[in-house]
Amino acid sequence: MAMTKPQTVGGMRTMSWRTMLKSIFIAAFVLVSASWTSTVLAEEANIDLVISPTQAGITAGESMQFSLQATNRDTGASWDATNYASFSTTDPTGTITGGLYQARSAGTWTINADYSGRTISTKVNVTPGPVQHIVIDPNSYPEYVTVTKVKQFSARAYDAWNNQISNPELRWSLSGNIGTLSTEGVFTATQVGEGTITVSSETVSAKVDVVGQTARVVNTNVSTSNANTSNSNVSEENESTSGEVLGENDEMTGDEEMMTDEEANEASCWDIHWWGWLLTMIVYFVLLYGFYYMVRGTDDSWIWIGPVVLTAAALAIFFAFRCDGTAAWFPWLSIIGGLLITLFRPLKFVPKNGDSL
Repeated sequence: MAMTKPQTVGGMRTMSWRTMLKSIFIAAFVLVSASWTSTVLAEEANIDLVISPTQAGITAGESMQFSLQATNRDTGASWDATNYASFSTTDPTGTITGGLYQARSAGTWTINADYSGRTISTKVNVTPGPVQHIVIDPNSYPEYVTVTKVKQFSARAYDAWNNQISNPELRWSLSGNIGTLSTEGVFTATQVGEGTITVSSETVSAKVDVVGQTARVVNTNVSTSNANTSNSNVSEENESTSGEVLGENDEMTGDEEMMTDEEANEASCWDIHWWGWLLTMIVYFVLLYGFYYMVRGTDDSWIWIGPVVLTAAALAIFFAFRCDGTAAWFPWLSIIGGLLITLFRPLKFVPKNGDSL
């Protein structure tokens, strides 16, 4: 097909009708897009947002619906933008979806609503919910109190989401005729026995067992002489007694007696200085190297017995005589050093004359 040359006027190329239509279409599209964009931006800039409710109050565990109202300043048109907005909250454990807020953590939090490129916020105050559990302090199961001594108990109330409740109404009671208990949790032991302290708030309660015990007297440096056992009379001479009364803070419990036994076992260990263990490790290295030197050139099938026995003996000495928390480096360095000596142990030496040593 023959190609048509572009027409020229005065030596200049003229535009074809197809190219002209394309140019007109592109120009119209650009103008319409710019007009639409500017209209949308103008409408967004002229929109007022109102979030409700404002400065709301709610209890942890409850829910509250927030709504967003949008109004065009130019036209006065108003519409509900709740379902088109994006909501968020600073409540660390709370959630909000579609404006429905589920409160969890007590405190004052912010509710944010994003719509049409704009953000509006409001505050919500969350208070703790009903009492769900109570914590008593101290509570050692049981608590030992010496007769005539006083111990202060305290209690904290929490809701189901572990929010501490401020100034809860607490009721203190004591079962067992072993002492007195004030409305502030102050217990005074009056006689030996067992009892229970109960703290109640609403329908929730917590308990702690208490034991009243007598003061224990520890006597030392007691010498007696001239005992007349035939007449069932005992005369004591040159008696010197230093007594100590164990008060509330010195009461001996089963755990403390157990610790006393552990301390007695600890006292039986050998308090060897670090340089003593270092010398022991050096002796172990010398013996191990000497063993390898003595057995060089022999059959290797049984050589492993010697190093194992020497290493086991060194570790057995350490664990038998060391004190807890001391020279923890000894077994590790001994094992690592023994392995290095094994890797670089003396091998069979062959002189130049060919005679093996």
